[in-house]
Amino acid sequence: MDAACAPRRGACGPVALDVLRTGKALRVPSRRLQEPEFGWTLLFHQRSGPAFQWLSKGVAYLNVNLLKPAEAEGIMKQAAGTPALVVDLRNYPDCDVPSVLGKYLVTTLIEFVRFTHVATAHPGAVQLDGRSVLKPDPATGATVYSGKLAILVDEETQSAAEFSAMALRVVPGAIVVGSQTAGADGNVSKIILPFRMPTYISGLGVLTPALGETQRVGIARDVEAVPTVAGIAAGRDEVLEAAIRVIVGGSISAEEVEQMARR
Repeated sequence: MDAACAPRRGACGPVALDVLRTGKALRVPSRRLQEPEFGWTLLFHQRSGPAFQWLSKGVAYLNVNLLKPAEAEGIMKQAAGTPALVVDLRNYPDCDVPSVLGKYLVTTLIEFVRFTHVATAHPGAVQLDGRSVLKPDPATGATVYSGKLAILVDEETQSAAEFSAMALRVVPGAIVVGSQTAGADGNVSKIILPFRMPTYISGLGVLTPALGETQRVGIARDVEAVPTVAGIAAGRDEVLEAAIRVIVGGSISAEEVEQMARR
């Protein structure tokens, strides 16, 4: 077996998929590919296009999977003064989101996470040790964003993306919109299993400032929003639509919301 295709997925090459679509059984030809051939971004549910976009009605959109640290200042200057900003974390960040964006979102230090570590002197025990904060950076003269902030999450939000969601959600007035996240926050240590199959464990506990669980639990949502089969078939982004409805309010129609969120 080709280890690059991973034992849990089967050998690379042609496969046939039996699917049921609108009540009709279909056989769809496809292929199993090695991971570098398709890229993990195909699994993400982010909006297509550049990192920063305008959705209309003054609503700005930021995809952190494409965000480069050098671009953050210019992007936040463009977003300044807008009524709402949507930050999409249904992906994997390409930068350290808390430090790159944090200084544009808060005026004071705000703690967003606590950590536990293994107590090596006492086998089986852990100790509470460490925390992280969002902090302003007066030296840069950065203008703090004053509009509404919506954070999008789903099952692809894991590890650094969940950590980023924890950071952004402490911004005053921020809301988290979406569905169950992976519950896989924390650092990783790799373990190689037979057939060279990698797996990972974390030796770091990641807790909310109130010492609530995040690992195996995921990041709590303020607004639950899940894509539907009909919505996917129609090319809609129902999670983004839900965020727009919350941050814009009832001032626009359902048709306008759908058009703003359309990929």
